[in-house]
Amino acid sequence: MNALALPCRTEILPTIRDISLVTVRRRGLFNSPEFTAHLLTLAGNLSIPVLMISQSSAEGNLCLVIPRHDDQLLLSKLYDDLRTEPATITLTLANDVIVLNVMTQGGQFDGLACLFATLESAGIEVLASSCGIRQGGVSIVIPGTQEWQAVAALRHMG
Repeated sequence: MNALALPCRTEILPTIRDISLVTVRRRGLFNSPEFTAHLLTLAGNLSIPVLMISQSSAEGNLCLVIPRHDDQLLLSKLYDDLRTEPATITLTLANDVIVLNVMTQGGQFDGLACLFATLESAGIEVLASSCGIRQGGVSIVIPGTQEWQAVAALRHMG
């Protein structure tokens, strides 16, 4: 049984590898659709595909998952583009990450609660996530070194 003692199962879909997680942190409470659009347009103008996006609802922090071979190009352009706001913006890069794609069963929210509780109890560091609530699907960015530990924990859920 999982950490919440809820009956739930998961289906692990193909893992995405050779990616980087670029995180843009803004100091203070700031949620601007224009800022998000600007960053996505910047990536698009560089022909860099954004494979996943995750944004905090209140703070405006934004995580972009992109192909690893494009991370330095995007970071360089972001540093140039955001240099007028250095005191309020921090850029970080994690390039030893993977995206686990998981479908949960057992209810929209219950399945997701089981999934995150299971990962937490297994000591998996979730760096970013993007959920499809209706479908019960979630994409989770974790350190690449924790892939097999996460898969084992998820296979033993429920």
